[in-house]
Amino acid sequence: MKKSRKTEIGLATSESAKRSCIEMIMWTRIDMGLSVNAASKGSGLTQPHWHRIEKGERDATWEALSLMAARVGLTVGITIEVKK
Repeated sequence: MKKSRKTEIGLATSESAKRSCIEMIMWTRIDMGLSVNAASKGSGLTQPHWHRIEKGERDATWEALSLMAARVGLTVGITIEVKK
């Protein structure tokens, strides 16, 4: 099945949103003085997994981003709005 243009745009937007989340999580972690190793402890993710997500070497699921965000005191949410 061929992807529609709408699907391709949605995927690009999703990846951009994920990258923005990762950057916010990373800068919050750094501001808190936490290393990747310290942040990963108790997060449900291994240190190598966390590191690879931050570096863009591994695709992040929304579940992983939610775990990372919770560890540094943030939450991840999705808002759907009807355009008028």
